[in-house]
Amino acid sequence: MEEFLELFLREKKVARHQTDSFDWFIEREIGEIVQSCGVVFSDIDPAFYLRYTAVRVGEPSVNENMISVRTTPNDCRIRELSYTAPISVDIEYVRGDEVVERSGIVIGQMPIMVRSGRCHLSRCMEDADFVRLKECPKDAGGYFILKGAEKLLLIQEQPSKNRILLDRDAKGRIAASVTSITLDRKSRTSVFMKKGLLYVGNNMLREDVPLLVFMRAFGVESDGEVFAFLSWGCDMSSEEARRTLEHLCLPSFEHATRLGVFTERGALEHIRKVINIRGGSGVHGELDICRECIGRVIVAHVEPEGLCMRKKAFYLALMAGRVLRASAGQEEYDDRDYLGNKRLEVAGSLLSLLFEDLFRRYNAGLKRSIDTIFKRRTRVQRFDVVNVMTLQSELITVGMVRSISTGSWSIKRFRISRSGMVEVVSRLSHLSSLSMLGRIKSQFEKARKISGPRAVNISQYGRICPSDTPDGDGCGLVKHIALTAEITPKEDRKKVLETAMLLCVKDISISLSFGLCLADAILFIDGVPVGAVADPAEFVSKFRGLRRRGCVSPFVSISRDRKKKYIQISCDDGRIVRPVVCVEKGRALVTARDIELLRAKEKTIGCLLREGKIEYIDANEEDDVLVAVRAAEITKDTTHLELGETALFSILTSTIPYPNHNQAPRNTYQCAMAKQTMGFIGENHTVRGDSILQTLVYPQKPLVKTLGVDISGYNELPGGENAIVAVMSCSGYDIEDALVLNKASLERGFFRCTVSHKYVSFCKKYPDQTQDVFVPLAGGGDGLAVPGESVSSGSVLANKRIPTKAGETKPDTAVYKGFRGAVVEKVFLSEAEERTVAKITVRQTHQPEIGDKFSSRHGQKGVCGIVLPQEDMPFTESGVCPDIIMNPHGFPSRMTVGQLIEIVSGKKAAVSGEVQDGTAFSSAVERTCSGLAASGFSYGGKERLVSGTTGKALECDVFFGPVYYQKLKHMVSDKIHARARGPRAVLTRQPTEGRGREGGLRIGEMERDCLVGYGATELLVERLVVSSDATDVSVCEGCGLFVYGKHCLGCGHADRVSQVQIPYACKLLFQELISMGVVPRMTLG
Repeated sequence: MEEFLELFLREKKVARHQTDSFDWFIEREIGEIVQSCGVVFSDIDPAFYLRYTAVRVGEPSVNENMISVRTTPNDCRIRELSYTAPISVDIEYVRGDEVVERSGIVIGQMPIMVRSGRCHLSRCMEDADFVRLKECPKDAGGYFILKGAEKLLLIQEQPSKNRILLDRDAKGRIAASVTSITLDRKSRTSVFMKKGLLYVGNNMLREDVPLLVFMRAFGVESDGEVFAFLSWGCDMSSEEARRTLEHLCLPSFEHATRLGVFTERGALEHIRKVINIRGGSGVHGELDICRECIGRVIVAHVEPEGLCMRKKAFYLALMAGRVLRASAGQEEYDDRDYLGNKRLEVAGSLLSLLFEDLFRRYNAGLKRSIDTIFKRRTRVQRFDVVNVMTLQSELITVGMVRSISTGSWSIKRFRISRSGMVEVVSRLSHLSSLSMLGRIKSQFEKARKISGPRAVNISQYGRICPSDTPDGDGCGLVKHIALTAEITPKEDRKKVLETAMLLCVKDISISLSFGLCLADAILFIDGVPVGAVADPAEFVSKFRGLRRRGCVSPFVSISRDRKKKYIQISCDDGRIVRPVVCVEKGRALVTARDIELLRAKEKTIGCLLREGKIEYIDANEEDDVLVAVRAAEITKDTTHLELGETALFSILTSTIPYPNHNQAPRNTYQCAMAKQTMGFIGENHTVRGDSILQTLVYPQKPLVKTLGVDISGYNELPGGENAIVAVMSCSGYDIEDALVLNKASLERGFFRCTVSHKYVSFCKKYPDQTQDVFVPLAGGGDGLAVPGESVSSGSVLANKRIPTKAGETKPDTAVYKGFRGAVVEKVFLSEAEERTVAKITVRQTHQPEIGDKFSSRHGQKGVCGIVLPQEDMPFTESGVCPDIIMNPHGFPSRMTVGQLIEIVSGKKAAVSGEVQDGTAFSSAVERTCSGLAASGFSYGGKERLVSGTTGKALECDVFFGPVYYQKLKHMVSDKIHARARGPRAVLTRQPTEGRGREGGLRIGEMERDCLVGYGATELLVERLVVSSDATDVSVCEGCGLFVYGKHCLGCGHADRVSQVQIPYACKLLFQELISMGVVPRMTLG
């Protein structure tokens, strides 16, 4: 099935989960939000109203001289603009005595995701269309462009909503909790055991309330009926189990009796004492408000049917039943790290929350403005609300742009405040930007040293990559989505419920009224009980059949829990599903004919989905099916077949050749280093105008490819070179993973790279009719650097002068700050948003040198230890010199066997002229070695080398062949730093910190301890005082205080004053202590 997997991945877009969610938000959710908040009234004029009748998001454009002009993503990158589109509404409102309808009223700007349905690039069908718009056809999109910067909304991992979770709470009690989220409310309800009694807790309650009180408040007054609800799902087949349950429930019933709560009215009176009641006149009014309040807040997602709240009572009983079974040792706790108990928030759902909050604030501000105008008694003309709407439009625009720019989400209605939700798209290489699109960020704190959320969970198979995670604090918390996994959109729950009711499902309200004795399972849809099922196995089978026939969305999943007697149908958004091939009667439904039609593009994956030959399953449904990894493993009980063995990896891990032969941490290291690799970022890298661009001059396709290399476009936009590597010891400069490089290879362009930096200067226009100007330099010109000009540190790139209040101008130049010489590559000048933008790109060329960092695709990283002339390098009998010499001691402990196989496969590829396949679980070492032997090479890949210094053959054969190496962004020229004299901090008078600020070299605590251990006290004094912030102060020998002037203010003596040299920071500390009333005194020896 590996060929079918490749065809599937070629059709699936890498950023589809991002773009689809954004399109869903634009096409569906934004309209629902506007309709839910669709009317604005006035408290001053009851006759006035404003109703939104429609909402639309237009095409991306910018305003130039009051004219809307169509814009493209690359225009926004170059001109420092935002890629946004206007949000327009149609309204109906009252103006004077008449009802007026208006259309196309702009209420704000919406950032548009690149390659989404609203993006201009979505209409590009051929590569030539992208080239015409100066875009790369390989760019997957999925990000926003705000003020010229590319911003990506990271996928956020959150606990699932509206699901019961059984665990121990913060106080160590067994508790079943549920977080209920509705359109207008978020609440958390828990049922727990405290001192043998069942209680209900909620953030609305001032204290915990016994469960039986809530059961009777919800209309279940009979003890027998309460016990029937509590015993649902329990094993009542044996007398012992029944007695155990009765023994656990009895104290709670007795407690309710002691409280005197027997009826619904009594229960409401008890609850009224522990909640805050606002409004209501008399006891009956307060009880009605109390009933409405608990019906709205307690398990809020289970909506009551009028005044009947038996469904809520049954839901609380289900939670209590799980607590009772866990107390009796009959049920295990839920795994919070199980993927079925989590949901992912993608761009569409996050923007939906943000826009709804901003739109409500927009309407609230609009209402305040309308009321303020209506309060004025005298009005010359009739009030037109459109004028006020135009003034309020900046609220939504600024809110959306600011949140995406800063990554801070603040939703006041749900009291949500998050940060770090947005990252700048990494443009170091094409692969690093693709990897970011599938990055998942957990809300768990990185500083907490706990293993549970970080560990690989079995439910992540095929959905979350086990290798693509950072090392360090973020290990296991920052994850990446697997190749074939999808994130589900929100489906219509009403349609799913109607379909389920056609399969002989009895309504839950009827079942609760007449008893549940005829039901074998309770049906839940998104955590809400909706019906009772008599034959669960038949129902699940029929429902899946309807899904395969297209009657139900393929992203709706169904699972059955036999122990709890639950059937869960999930149609909410944020679930991770993965595709599998359906198997019937021991035979996979996807045949060789289907694969041929897919290859010929006569059929698509969507056709197979509609035909029921493949389907998506989530983590919960996977517990109820049997999936075979290979076709040969299919048995009579098998229900599904994997698309391929490599489907469990991410896009980044899938580019590693033979990863199944490596130690697991090495694959993780390679995933981290592949994001730091230089390469081509796109076919339009010369016209993008990135802040920093690091590009290899001569990148190459790898000789050993993988499935990930083929589907990611890595062959067209590579990020490394094929290096001839000799695994041997050479001199003493190859210890600790250091590499020996061939000087002749470097001179031929081996791993040569260019680094381009962008300098931006703005000429602004001010309200007083003044503006910034570019002043010509001494040699003439327009005040900007000339393309092709050589510059050095301190060279002026843009000679700008800005006006001052005195009517004069002062310089505000853009200066080249590099440590090495460079060349001005291009200069770009444009007008945007009433300002002139000048961009100067400066290019440097770097040749590898000692200290630069390199890595293979197997996590074997190392720096250049020495550069040897080619005449000193060993060579083979045929005269081939290696480009890199690697120490063999790097293999035994790292166990990167995959790199050894890559060397053999690469040699065969060089000999045969055919690129070898290194996809995971597909290695054929014996066939490769036999092919080498048939071509006259050693079966094991070794060769006899001749020493370049002595001219004699080496005593042993050397493992020799091509390996695909990567040059990382860490270059010694960017890190080397020294300082003699330089700037100092104003407050402490110590040298500044950091290479960019010409800072000093810090002597830290460990360095100090070493110098103390060696007894180098004079060196310590020199480094910590003399070369830092030494200052001379006057100290009184009598009282030890600082002396200012001629006399000591402490003791009055003038003849006992000494000059002492101390650090200025010490003097500052003493002065701050004195200001707080703490008087330090110095004792002079």
